[in-house]
Amino acid sequence: MNSSGHPTTLVAAQRGNSNALKAGVYSPRALAARAGELEDRIAGMPAEELAEKVWRHEVASLMALTEAIDNSLTQQGLVGRSGEARTLVPYRLRANEKLRKTLHDLRTIQTEGLRSPAEDDRGDKPERNRPPNIPIALAETYERTSVEQIGPEEFDPETFLVTIIETNDPGTRTQDREHAVAFLARLRKNRPLTCRCFPGIPARDELQLRDWIEEMRDAGLEPKSDDRHVAALVRDVIAGTPLKPFYAWPATTLAVGEVCAEAVEKVRRAGAEIPHTPEDARALLLWKVVLSPDPNVRAGERLRAFSALQKLAALPRCTCERPTRKLEEWEARDAKVAHVIRMLVGTSYDSALLIASFPKAYLAVRDAVDEKLLEEFGQR
Repeated sequence: MNSSGHPTTLVAAQRGNSNALKAGVYSPRALAARAGELEDRIAGMPAEELAEKVWRHEVASLMALTEAIDNSLTQQGLVGRSGEARTLVPYRLRANEKLRKTLHDLRTIQTEGLRSPAEDDRGDKPERNRPPNIPIALAETYERTSVEQIGPEEFDPETFLVTIIETNDPGTRTQDREHAVAFLARLRKNRPLTCRCFPGIPARDELQLRDWIEEMRDAGLEPKSDDRHVAALVRDVIAGTPLKPFYAWPATTLAVGEVCAEAVEKVRRAGAEIPHTPEDARALLLWKVVLSPDPNVRAGERLRAFSALQKLAALPRCTCERPTRKLEEWEARDAKVAHVIRMLVGTSYDSALLIASFPKAYLAVRDAVDEKLLEEFGQR
């Protein structure tokens, strides 16, 4: 102890001194004490109840994390001072995938209970989370019984590339994974967070989309505080009521018009015969390679076919405009609402997440689309 110090602020050294302890993240002693407290609290709690509580907390933490990242990216942009994508962008993508898996785990616990350790350790079962090849991995990712059930219209390039990178397919070489990583980096480079060009894996049907929404609600997902406001904006646009302030909602107004026009065009395409071109025939052959159920089709062959489909413009491409400046607060708010409106008509897992978060806005958008279809075709 410093004898020349100020007497009223001097603190004697003691065994186990914790004067400098802050968060305690790196302190085994502090963590052990807290772990002991928690152990006493959960001692009498049933295993399934404890697991559900832990998973619910994890879901809430991930939702809070993704909201914080979204706010940062909206306010400060996707690109840093050096012109490179900010490190928060890959964190956001990983957090979203983690949230999806955690929701699935929570739903499994609620419906099936916990698996016994003996079941997981049984030697006569293959590794549950390690598909043996790319076709099986793709089918499992899309929740299909076979990769042949995945159509080009629901193909997600990022999912395909991540599958090649992460699957331990014996026919995948290191250079194949490197090529897939390079493809993925080009797809994601400077892409806005509100991009809808890559919608993600779609639901098999309306029933699976509803199941996803119910999973989120069962996990405790609450509607957003601005749900009513977004719904009111949509209804005002359809009614022709000027939005206030008049200058602050151009992207929102455009988004409502676009989703209605897309619905009309979709109905027209469904009843029209689409002419085929030589490029269509070539693309069909390439699709058969990319989505081949044959495990002997190597990753390199699939990637070459994937590259050829890109050159034929047969894959989704990001056409979003990159912001050239930091958006004003009202511009960022307008862009966010417009993105929500466009996503509410989708069938991907991300769309299901927003439908659960904006139920009133979803109904308003659906009513707007129905009204437009009634106007164009005379029936809903």
